[in-house]
Amino acid sequence: MVWFSGYGTHAAAVILIVGIAKGFESISDIVHGLWQQHERMDLIAGSLMLKGVLSLGIVALAVYFTSDLRVGACGLVFVWALILLSYDARWAAKVSGVVRPLRLRWRSPTLGALAWLALPAGVVMALVSFNINVPRYFIEYHLGTGQLGIFAAMAYPMVAGGTVIGALGQSATPRLSQYYASGERRAFLSLLLKLVSLASAVGLAAVLVIALAGRPILLLLYRPEYAEHVTAFLLLAIATALGYVASILGYTMNAARYFRAQLPVFMLTTAVTAAACALLVPRQQLPGAALGMAFATLCQGAVSAGVIVHALKNGGTK
Repeated sequence: MVWFSGYGTHAAAVILIVGIAKGFESISDIVHGLWQQHERMDLIAGSLMLKGVLSLGIVALAVYFTSDLRVGACGLVFVWALILLSYDARWAAKVSGVVRPLRLRWRSPTLGALAWLALPAGVVMALVSFNINVPRYFIEYHLGTGQLGIFAAMAYPMVAGGTVIGALGQSATPRLSQYYASGERRAFLSLLLKLVSLASAVGLAAVLVIALAGRPILLLLYRPEYAEHVTAFLLLAIATALGYVASILGYTMNAARYFRAQLPVFMLTTAVTAAACALLVPRQQLPGAALGMAFATLCQGAVSAGVIVHALKNGGTK
């Protein structure tokens, strides 16, 4: 993909090195799935904290002393491989109760069934990733890379809240799955409502903070020219708050094993994002992109809620 995309040598090298790092991260994700199944979220937290602190430190030092992003990306490879081998693999063996060294066994029927079950979820995650970037494609095309950089930078503070929501969703998924499989609808709904309430509270808090102090925050984090886009910053916060609730509903669909139903949900979401951005970005610029995201996440949440209602009516029928 890098070869056919026409990137320069430096950019291509960075992308390929990050791809190698992502390979190690993907194996860690599988280990985290094992821990999630055993509800050992403390181990996942430990792995992610090590990864975050060491990655930030290594990349910052490497780029600071060498001024070369390729060296920083190599630092990511080193850190993520180290965490996988020294922490993740060791604790995976302990949680599994494996005393002997881990051995890979290729069981084609099992892996084939798992791949078929997970295939829709894989396509959905690709659509999720694509959907996030759709507004940026329109911004770059209509407004240029400078405005794209400002928009992307303003979106990054929202990652903090997304991390909290991800932790909530991943922690609750095994319990939601148990409630759904055993037909405990009242417990399922109770936990779901608690999660939605927490997600709404996190999103509302972010919106209020940015509504009251958006300009000072942008001045503190970035350069003065960023502070000219307070409206877009606030609309981004609103879109993100809606996205927090939609994300919880996505985890809930996973818990109910409604993987295939998510495919049309995110196809529709991506189509709404593209249509809204095509209409709004040329007219309203960065606020238009944020509005497009808000419309899309609202659509995603509404349709996801409909899928969950259907799941509850059908009990254990997938």
